[in-house]
Amino acid sequence: MKHSLLHSRYKYLEPKNFVPMSEESLSARNQFIEKYKSNNILYKQSCYVCESTDLKVISEIDRFGFFYPTAVCNQCGNVQQAEYYNEDVLNDFYSNYYRKIYGNQPPSELFDDQKNDMGKDLFAFVSSIISPKKVLEVGCGAGGLLSVFKENNCDVVGLDFDDDYLQIARDNGIKVHNGSLEVLGNEEKFDVIILSHVLEHIVDPFPFLESLVEHLLEDGVLYIEVPSLNTVASGSGGYSYDLLRYWQNAHTIHFSNLSLRLLCKRVGLRCVKSTDFIKSCWVLTEDGRKLTEQEMTNCFAATSELLEQIERNRTSVKDKLRRVIVVLLTVLGLKSTVKAIYLKVKR
Repeated sequence: MKHSLLHSRYKYLEPKNFVPMSEESLSARNQFIEKYKSNNILYKQSCYVCESTDLKVISEIDRFGFFYPTAVCNQCGNVQQAEYYNEDVLNDFYSNYYRKIYGNQPPSELFDDQKNDMGKDLFAFVSSIISPKKVLEVGCGAGGLLSVFKENNCDVVGLDFDDDYLQIARDNGIKVHNGSLEVLGNEEKFDVIILSHVLEHIVDPFPFLESLVEHLLEDGVLYIEVPSLNTVASGSGGYSYDLLRYWQNAHTIHFSNLSLRLLCKRVGLRCVKSTDFIKSCWVLTEDGRKLTEQEMTNCFAATSELLEQIERNRTSVKDKLRRVIVVLLTVLGLKSTVKAIYLKVKR
C-alpha cells in the first residue's frame, strides 16, 4: 500500500457529502462546521492498538463532508483517526448535532428495531457459546436487545446517556442507568456483556475495554459488534466498495478482524466466534497480552491488502458502469450528442 492519500477524491477541499442527507442533516453539519471553523478542535492521536505515534493519513474527508483525517498505523496496520475532537467538542456534538446529522429515530421505533431486527439473532449468536443469566449492555439505547434476553429469563442491566431512549427501556421493564461503567458497583459482574456499535465511537478503546472486563465473570462472554473494513472489501453493508460511504466522523477507529484481535489480545481476550461484519464473542484468557512484531507485521500487510482491494473493486465497478452507460447511449444514438455537450461544458 502506498502511504499517501488513497486517491485525490479523498482530499478535503470543502464540505461535500458522499451519501444522501436531508435538509436537517445538512443544516446541522454546516452549523457545526461554522461554529468551530476558527477553533483548534482536533488533537493528535497515537495508535489505539499498539500506541505507536507513526500514523500516516490516507483520507481527509468523511461521508458527510467533515474534515476527518483517517490514518494507518505504520507499525500494526490499525486504521483510525490521526486527529480527533477533544472532550468538550464531542459532548457538544453528541448533545446537539449527532442525531440531527445521523437521523433521529423515535425511541419506540428504535426499541422495536433492536428487538425484532437484531435482538433475536444476537441472543442466538451468544447462546451458541454460553447460556446467559446476567447480562449488561453498554450503549443500550432503547433497550430492545436486552428485552430479548429478559424474555429468556435473564437478569439484565443497560447503560446509556439519553433519557428519552432510556425511558422506553424502563417502560418495557428493562433496568437501565444513565451513565457508563462508573455507575456500576466495583464488584458487579456479568456472564454476558454486550457492546453493539459502541466500541468504534470510543476515543482510545484500550483503557475502556480494560475497565469493562473487570465486570466480566471468569467464564463469561463479551459480545462485540462493529462495522469493519472486511465488510467494505466484500461489497456488503451498502458501502459499494467506497470508503467515502464508510468513513463517518462519529467513529474514531475502523476495525478489521485482525486489528480487533490485536486490541482485544492486549486486554486479555480471546476470540471464540466472529463474522466479517464484525459480530464476535470473546472470553478471558491467560495467554500473553504483549503484541509480537510478527502479529503487527501481519496485520499491517492484511490492512494494506484490504485497502488496495477496496480501491480495486471501487474503480472496477465504476469502470463497468461507465462502459454500460456508453453502450446504452450508443444504442440510443446519443453518444456523440452527450460527448459534444460534455466537451462544451468542460471548455
